[in-house]
Amino acid sequence: MREIGSEFWEQYDRIHAVCKRNEANLLSGRTALQFIIDDIRKKRKVHKVLMPSYCCESMILPFIRSKIDVAFYPVYQDEMEIPQDHDADIICLIDYFGYCLEQNYSIAVREKQKGKIIIYDATHKIDGNPEVEAHVDYSFCSYRKWLYCNYAKAICHNGFFDITDKLALNESYIQLRDEAARKKKRFIDGLTKEKNSYLSDFNLAEELLESDYEGYSGLPIAFDLQKLIFQRRENAEYLISALRDVPNLKLWRTELKQKDVPMFVPILMESQIRDKLRRYLIDQQIFCPIHWPKSLYHTMHNDLYDMELSLICDQRYNLSDMDRMVSAIKGFIS
Repeated sequence: MREIGSEFWEQYDRIHAVCKRNEANLLSGRTALQFIIDDIRKKRKVHKVLMPSYCCESMILPFIRSKIDVAFYPVYQDEMEIPQDHDADIICLIDYFGYCLEQNYSIAVREKQKGKIIIYDATHKIDGNPEVEAHVDYSFCSYRKWLYCNYAKAICHNGFFDITDKLALNESYIQLRDEAARKKKRFIDGLTKEKNSYLSDFNLAEELLESDYEGYSGLPIAFDLQKLIFQRRENAEYLISALRDVPNLKLWRTELKQKDVPMFVPILMESQIRDKLRRYLIDQQIFCPIHWPKSLYHTMHNDLYDMELSLICDQRYNLSDMDRMVSAIKGFIS
C-alpha cells in the first residue's frame, strides 16, 4: 500500500542565487525569522511582539530568545481580533494553510499607519500575498514545508538588511537530511522495507536544527512553482468537494478562492474523534499532521489546537490518492 504523507523525499537541483540587498537565503523558517529580528534590533528598540494565538512554537522561540515580550491576539477559523490599543512594536500575520485571509490586508494597512513593524509569515503562502506584502516591513517563507529542500527566504520590504555577518553552512544538518531523503526514496521505490533508519535521521536532523538554527545560509533549488500550485489546488478541490457534507467533520474552507494555494486541507473535529481518526489513517498508511502541538509559551486558549487535522494534498499525489483518503475518512466516520 502506497504511503501518503510524512517527510518529502524528492530532491531538486540546487541553483546559485545571488540575493539583492533586501533578500537573504537562509536555512529554515526559524533561521529566517531570527535574521529578521536581528535586523529589526539593529535599526530600533523593540520590546513586544503581538502574535496569533494559533501558531507553531518555532515562531515564538526566536522572539523569546531575543528577549522580546510575546503577547497573543485571538485567531478563529476565519477571522482574528487585534485590539486597537495594543502596545506591541511588532505584529505577525499569517494566511493559514495557504488560504488568503482578507483581514490581513486591512490589519497590515492599519498597523503600518500606526508605525508598527509588520512581519508576514509567507511560509503558509508559497507564492506570497502581494497585496499584504505591499504594506509589511518583512516577510519570510520556509520552502521546506512545501517540498524537499534546505531553504528559506527572508525579504526586507522597506529598505535593506543591515546585517553584514557572513552566513555559515550547516553541513552536518544538511548532510543528515539529504541522506534521510535518499533512504526514504529507496523505501518509496520499493527497494527496501526499512523505515526506521530514515525516520531516525529526519528526527535527529530536526533536533540539530532546534538547538542550532541561527546564522545559517540555505541552498536554493529549481522547481516548477506553477505545477506545484496546479496539483495542490486540484487535489484540494477534490477533497473539499468529497468531504463537504460528511457529518461530524468541518472543513477549514468549503471552497478554494482564486488566490489560495493549499498547504493542506485542514478539517476540524471534536478532539477525541480527531485523534481516533488520525490513528485510523496511520493504520491505512496515511500520515496527516496536527497543527500544532500547543506551546507552553501560549497564554491564550485556542480550540483549534485540539480540533485541527491537516489532510495531505501536495504535489506528490494524484486524485487516486485523494480518493483513497476520502474513502478511508468516510469509512471511519460511518
